[in-house]
Amino acid sequence: MRQAIRLTVIWSLIALAAAENSRSEERLPFSDLQRLFARNKLVVAILNYDYPPLFTTSETGQLSGSDISLVENLARELGVAVAFDRQAKSFDEIIDRVSQGKADLGLATTLTLSRAKHVLFSKPYMTLNIALLLNRVKLLEAGIRSKLKDIQQLRHTSQKIGLLAGSAYLDYARQSFPKAELKEYATLPELLAATEQGELLAAVRNDLTAQLYLHRHPASIVRLQLFVDRAAKDYVAFSIRPDSPHLLSWINTYLFVHQINLDDRDVMKHYRGGK
Repeated sequence: MRQAIRLTVIWSLIALAAAENSRSEERLPFSDLQRLFARNKLVVAILNYDYPPLFTTSETGQLSGSDISLVENLARELGVAVAFDRQAKSFDEIIDRVSQGKADLGLATTLTLSRAKHVLFSKPYMTLNIALLLNRVKLLEAGIRSKLKDIQQLRHTSQKIGLLAGSAYLDYARQSFPKAELKEYATLPELLAATEQGELLAAVRNDLTAQLYLHRHPASIVRLQLFVDRAAKDYVAFSIRPDSPHLLSWINTYLFVHQINLDDRDVMKHYRGGK
């Protein structure tokens, strides 16, 4: 009888230990990742117009570009599909949609302290320089007869400087050109056309999009001059909804594991097909 009781106690202890081990090996679910896995979809906010070379739309409606490839590869490793949200008319509206939970993350968003009050930011996956596309005639009117060498040469200009509406470059423009009239444009083509036509002294861009424009419109070099401000960095990162800290951690791990830290040369190489 005592032997039977002893065996029962031993087997009970073994069963209890096994149950404890099983519980200790269970992985606690990350609620924000579970939300993604449950709907099997990563909603990514991008602009409602093309922004080459980061993303463009083919005649059949197919999206492509360096940022599209990046986020599709990321989602594939995460194990979910991608759905692109193209409601935003500006980069600030991308931030709004992400902060309101209408998208899981935003693409091609410049990291700023102001925006970081509303969304989480990943580590930058691309580092660019702020650049100016200058109208050569307007530059002469500003008293600069040769190539612009220093941004300080334009500090006292009162001419018009153009930016994209909702651009993160607004603070840069205010600090660099305190006396200038700043004018915002709804789309990139409108901004660049206004610069070429002499409505603006300069368009504030980054070195990537400025170089691409000159690459695609070689005749424009007669009317436009490129100035790259290498002291002014443009850190491009994923913006992530504020209730998704584990998605943020996973994305940062992905960027680290794959050593993703692009610059204008990397993206232009991708645009030219790796040449």
